[in-house]
Amino acid sequence: MPRTWLEAGHQLLGLGQFPTAPIAEYLARSVSALCVFYGGLLLVLSRDINRFVGVIEYQALAIMLLSAIGVFAGVRAGVPLLCVLADALGCWFFLLPILLLAARLHRE
Repeated sequence: MPRTWLEAGHQLLGLGQFPTAPIAEYLARSVSALCVFYGGLLLVLSRDINRFVGVIEYQALAIMLLSAIGVFAGVRAGVPLLCVLADALGCWFFLLPILLLAARLHRE
C-alpha cells in the first residue's frame, strides 16, 4: 500500500496528519503483516477443527480480551472512541460465534 493511502486513511479517520517518523510507517506495516499472518493461521486451524479446537478457543478468547483492552488503550492514546469501539465490536462479532461453536465442539 502506498504511503499516500496510509496518510489518506489517517486523515479520513480524523486523526490529522500521518506522522512522518519512520516508526509510524513501520508499525502500520507490521500490524498489517500481523493481520495477514493471523488470517493464515485461522485458515490452517480450520483445516482440522477437531484437532485444533483448544487453539481455536484460545485465539478467540485472547483476541476478544485484547480488543476490549484496546478500547481503553486507544482512547487514552487519543484515538476516537468510535474507531476503537468499531474495532472491538468487529472482533467480538466475528469471534464470539467461533468461541461458542468451539466450546460446543470441545464438549462433544
